[in-house]
Amino acid sequence: MTRQEIFTKVARHLLRQKKKAASLDGHTCVYKTPRSGLKCAIGCLIPNKLYDPGMEGLGLEQNAQVQEVLRKVGVRCSRPVDQRFLSALQKIHDDLDITPKDWPEKLRQLAKQHKLKMPQVRS
Repeated sequence: MTRQEIFTKVARHLLRQKKKAASLDGHTCVYKTPRSGLKCAIGCLIPNKLYDPGMEGLGLEQNAQVQEVLRKVGVRCSRPVDQRFLSALQKIHDDLDITPKDWPEKLRQLAKQHKLKMPQVRS
């Protein structure tokens, strides 16, 4: 996947979902919620059939299992530059100071920074 394809998929996902994917206690962001199926910015890149609850608990840069799954689906994440981009997407979702209402502007800023196009999103 190109950086634009990744950005488009993540942006559309977050802007349609309009909720954070959080643990049952609501304090920790997760790749995928167990009950509602909400997904974070990186979680939406992981196909359901390749998701494993054992992936939870580590951020992308420390999570070899998630990196391996992303590589299988064509997302480059081995180089530091790719990890920084993916981590920036993840931070938009995970940062406690950023709410879903802030996502459109944060995504626009990231798109501008990386010279990407902001996708059209229908609710």
